Amino acid sequence: PEYKRINEALSPLYELLSKTFNLEHVDALILGQVMDTLTSMKFAGMETKLSVESELWFQLQKAHQITLLYKSYGTKDLQQLFSTKLFADVLENFEGKIAASGAKEGVSNRTDLYKKLKWITYSVHDTTINLILQMFGISTWQCHLDEYNAVFNRREKSRDQMSCVNSCKFACSMRLELHSEGTGTPSDEKKWHLRIYYDDNLLRLNGKTEVPFSAFRSFIKDNEVPDFMEQCIGEPFERREEISWIVVGIQIIILFLLMASVYVLYRKAKDLSGSGLQQSDIELHHR
Repeated sequence: PEYKRINEALSPLYELLSKTFNLEHVDALILGQVMDTLTSMKFAGMETKLSVESELWFQLQKAHQITLLYKSYGTKDLQQLFSTKLFADVLENFEGKIAASGAKEGVSNRTDLYKKLKWITYSVHDTTINLILQMFGISTWQCHLDEYNAVFNRREKSRDQMSCVNSCKFACSMRLELHSEGTGTPSDEKKWHLRIYYDDNLLRLNGKTEVPFSAFRSFIKDNEVPDFMEQCIGEPFERREEISWIVVGIQIIILFLLMASVYVLYRKAKDLSGSGLQQSDIELHHR
């Protein structure tokens, strides 16, 4: 239903692209390829049929935002599935930093490491950034689709009135900064909060630029996948492993019976040839 909504909204654009570039068929996949080709040509200084100021260019960019975000884990299940490992690591490092901030040096190598730790860098794909943007509700395909319909289909808004945050293009950055303020012991979680930056712009989550660390952790915990096998296959891994051994056991039994049957047939054929009887002798005996 969601993909159908997107296709229905973009179908006039598909027809326009088909006529403009003499393409037999255009869909969400072809749209992405057209956008990538045009963008690469513009960066290379090559001439294209579209001016960067043309209405069609802006329309194409907006449509690409929708399809790109939808393909970049646009559903809740996919967001949870592909963010769990990353955010589990982020959360572990934040908790380690908070715990170490109130500890003395020399307690353990881990504590000393976290006391000195200033930043950790992750190198990820643009789709991973888009995943995080959608999880936090910063940039979603739904927002861009609503704006696309309002601007290009219903003509209720102008391009200048578009306000959805753009998804990651080619290269972008996101920072999750952990800050401590106020009174209390250094390891008191109540004094810690996060600031989230996207391409050096401080973001607002629920209207606030500072997110309490406890709220951030609760959000991550509520969106993690505790059991990947159960999420993907629909049953606990232990049960799946048990079924796998049963299947293997049945296969071994069938193989054993097959080998036993071949051996019995081989013995019978060998006994028959060892008796010295010929087919003519058997026929003569019957007569």
